Amino acid sequence: MSLHYVVEEEPLGRGGALKRGLSLLPPGLEMAIVTNGDIITDQSLEELVRAHQEYKGLATVMLSPLVCPWGIVMAEEQGRIRDFLEKPVLPYWVNAGVYVMAPAIRAYLPDRGDHETTTFPALAREDKLYAFKSSAPWLAVDTVKDLNEACRLLAPRGQAGHPLLP
Repeated sequence: MSLHYVVEEEPLGRGGALKRGLSLLPPGLEMAIVTNGDIITDQSLEELVRAHQEYKGLATVMLSPLVCPWGIVMAEEQGRIRDFLEKPVLPYWVNAGVYVMAPAIRAYLPDRGDHETTTFPALAREDKLYAFKSSAPWLAVDTVKDLNEACRLLAPRGQAGHPLLP
């Protein structure tokens, strides 16, 4: 495995940083796997790459089911509660922050800005962006609660979780 990184002298945004990073790829490389730094998943990268190769697009975005973070109350108009659904899976998918990209995507990336709000909509309009719907465990680590859950998930097998924070 070959890893590359770039240092930003000034903030470029995720799209600008990605564009600069992709410039380090050796010529002839077919694709790069890109991920946001705050996610944890055990999605097989082999499956994701295989899907990208079949789609033949410029980018493939891993999607995860949207799980409601709260319990849902099923109530009638008259006020009677009929049921509770604890953290249901909603009928939507979220960008999981894991991508396979062809190097040619650099032409679509901004020098500064966010690829998710500029590049991806443009690629979608040109039919060059594809989805890989994953049911693999996925967690965005954005809060202390998320960090504790990540520690629990990453604890060695057979050992109780060990939250870093109370």
